[in-house]
This record gives sequence, C-alpha cells and structure tokens, in this order.
Amino acid sequence: MNERAVIYARFSRESQREESIDAQVRACREYCRKKGYIIVKIYKDEAKSGTTIAKRDNYKAMLADARQNIYDVIIFHKLDRNARNEYDYYNFKRKILSLGLRYEYAAQSIDSSAEGQLMENNLVGFAAYYSRNLANETKKGQRENALKAMFPGGTPPLGYKVVNQKYVIDEEEAPIVRMIFNLYLQGYGYHKITNVLEAHGYKTKVGKSFGRNSLYSIINNPRYCGTYTFGKVKTRYDGRRNSHSTANDMIVIKDAIPAIISKSEYARVLDIIAKNKRRPGRNKAKEPYILSGLVRCSCGKAACGTSATAHGHRYVYYQCIDQHSKSDNKCQVPKIPKHDLEDLVTNAVLKNVLTKNVAEIITAATSKYQEAAKTEPKQLNSLIAQRNGIEKRLNALYSILEGGMADEYDLKRLSDVKAELTSVKVKIDDIQAEPEITINPEYVQKMFDKYVSILKNKKSLEEIQALMQRIIRTVTISADYVDIDVNNYCVYDGAVGGT
Repeated sequence: MNERAVIYARFSRESQREESIDAQVRACREYCRKKGYIIVKIYKDEAKSGTTIAKRDNYKAMLADARQNIYDVIIFHKLDRNARNEYDYYNFKRKILSLGLRYEYAAQSIDSSAEGQLMENNLVGFAAYYSRNLANETKKGQRENALKAMFPGGTPPLGYKVVNQKYVIDEEEAPIVRMIFNLYLQGYGYHKITNVLEAHGYKTKVGKSFGRNSLYSIINNPRYCGTYTFGKVKTRYDGRRNSHSTANDMIVIKDAIPAIISKSEYARVLDIIAKNKRRPGRNKAKEPYILSGLVRCSCGKAACGTSATAHGHRYVYYQCIDQHSKSDNKCQVPKIPKHDLEDLVTNAVLKNVLTKNVAEIITAATSKYQEAAKTEPKQLNSLIAQRNGIEKRLNALYSILEGGMADEYDLKRLSDVKAELTSVKVKIDDIQAEPEITINPEYVQKMFDKYVSILKNKKSLEEIQALMQRIIRTVTISADYVDIDVNNYCVYDGAVGGT
C-alpha cells in the first residue's frame, strides 16, 4: 500500500518570491512520485519566518493534523524550510516520531543512520547560525538608524506621525495621549480610563476601542516624554520575544524626539507603576524545567514537573503522571527532586557526551558521510549540459513557431519543453544556493566548548533547555536508577543522586 504524504513549503524574506514556493512544491511532488507516495495535502506559509513557528498558521495546522491520522510522512524541500531554530526543530522531531510518523527532505538525503543523524544535527546548527547571523546583520543597520533617532518602521505610536523617518507630533491624536496620562495620574484605573475614552469616541491608532493592553503600552512608553528607545524587548534563545525582560544592548536617547508630556509627569507615572508592582501576590514566578518533555517513568508513562508546599517552603519534583491518578494500581515510582535530577543529567552530559573523544568520533563520522555525499559537482555539470540541450530544442521549436508552420503537436511540445527547462533550472539553483558544509575538528570542539560553557554557567535556562532537547532522547527514572539515552546509546546508568 502506498504511503500518504503531505508537503510543506514556505518563503519568508522579501528577496524570496511566491514562485519559490511553487519551485519547492514542484520538487517535493517529483520526490513523492519517485518514492511512490500519495500526496493528500499541501501546506503553504507565505512571507513567514523560519526562526519560530508561532506565526506560521499552516505549519501549526499540519502538526495538528498529525494527530488525525491523515498522513504517514511530511515532505519538506530542505531542512531550513522546516525550522531555523534548534528548539522548535527538535520539539517538532520528537512530536512527529512519537506519533509514529516520519519527515523527509526532497533536496537533502538525511537517513536514520548514525551518520545521517549527525549530519541532521549539523544542518540544524548551520540553519540556526545562518538565521541568527542574518538577523544580526539586519539589526546592525537598524541600530545605526536608531542611533540617529530615526523611525524603525511599523506603525508609529498614538500621537505621532513620521516625516522623513523622524517622529513628529500628530496634533489630532496628541490630546488623546495627554488625556490618558492625566486620568492615570488622577488615580483612574484602566477600566475607568477606557470608559472615558469611549464616551469621547476616541479610538486607538488602528481604529479599535481602547483596552487594558493598549493603555498599558501607552503609559509605559518613554517616547511620550521625548526619550527614544530601540531594542528594548529581549529575544530568547528559542527565537521568541520576552516582553518581560529588557535587552542589555537597548538604545536610549533622551530628548531625541518631540515630547507630548513632561518628564516630571512621566516620572510620576513610573512611580505609580512601581508601587502597583510591589503589591502582594505578584511574585509567583513559573518554575523552569530544563528536562521538560524528556523524562519518562520506568512504568512507560511520561514524567512531568510538579511542586508542593510544606512548612512555608516550595518543593519541586519530576513525577510520573500516573501518580496523579485515583486508581488503586497507580505507579509507585517515587518523585525525584527537580534539582537532583537536573544536576545528575547535566553532569552526565558533561562527563560522557561533551568530551574530546566524542568530538573526534563525530568529526570522523561526519567527514565519512560528507565524502560519500560529494556528488553535487558532477550532478551540477550534468544539469547544466541538460539545460543547454533543452534550450537548443526550445530555440528550434521557436523557429518553427515563427515560421508559421507550428501545429497543435508543436505547441504542446513547446509547453512541455518549457516546463522541463524550468524544472532543470530550479535544480541548478538549488545546488548553487546550497552552502558547502565542512565539518572539521576545530569547529566541533568549538561547539562543544560553547555547550560546556552554557551548562556550567547556568545563566540562560532557555539555552540549557534547548541544548538538552538536542542531545538527549529520553531520561528514564525508576525507584533506584536513572537511564539517560542519547543518540541511540545510553550514556549514564547509575543510582539516583549519583554523579
């Protein structure tokens, strides 16, 4: 029985055109034809970024359909069409494989062998590097403009318009802003302020009614007192933006844009906001679990993070989900303190995985895989020769057409040859656009040193969690031992609490 396949394609940057999606789908269709797959659905996301899946609606729909048993395998053109973020990529991989499904790439041969999996890991790393490097280069230009207090793009705040990339006060909207600040300083809450604005018929910059979020963004915006800011929101390791954390390299320039309210008024507003934040019940931070989704109980069920409070202290654990059951036969494996398990796993990875010996093994295996895959130069020469031959046939058909001797057969043949030429050109473009990947011992060791630094410094829990997702397959807990499974072999088997 032929397997059912779905195709996913996307383009993101302005330099990519809608035709690039057509080229991806065409290559994926040809791949499915050769494999004998039956295409049941095609998902497309246009002008969507690969660094995060949050805004890719059809990608999320494809993952949701995975649970409906409508397909067996997902076909992407290349790995970077799937994701350019390690965190999202390995979450996707775990989800798809856990459902008994597969994913394949039409233009990249990545198999399930140990070498193939190593190559996949390296390609994921390169895709993430490319995306971050491109973002850094783009941000350099934006920061240069920001240092000149130029408008960064998008929609200007309420009360401002943009003239020659500079902020100018919009005298029609500015009174609304002044009213909002005056009401807030008088002790009005968000609900009362929205009622007053509604009574006056005032709307937001995009023509909607004011709400708590729109008022919060105005009251907390220092631009209104003349202070230009850029790069305030910090981007997390997984590509998502954290609006609750301020970036270290944020640009702040005072008196750079025309002020709608005075500095003293804005200072009083900040003082009110600070006092409100100090009210009781606001410090309930969510506990991060760096092994989230990786821990399983020896009974076969998943283990998740949980917490309990006793004698005024909060304790956090990893615990089998079956222990939450009301059944008399529920799992008896005891819960493990969160920090004990995470320290044990971290030390095991440092001791057994991120070592010089493993780096040498990876380098040797990847080099062998690369040597076996070096067929592109010959393939490119063959495709160029094929393209030249097709162009000669196409010119001959054009001569017949121009001579007025073409019949229906010639016109059909002309259409087929043009389609054949387009297909060959797409393949040539794919090969020429593919970066040459060279893995050497220095590169692997440099990556390992970076990973070791991440685990030892413990500064970014998001980075540590993403790294664990990349290295570890499963962590199995039982009453008296822990198994850590990494890339098809167990790297640690010891007693709970051991090192």
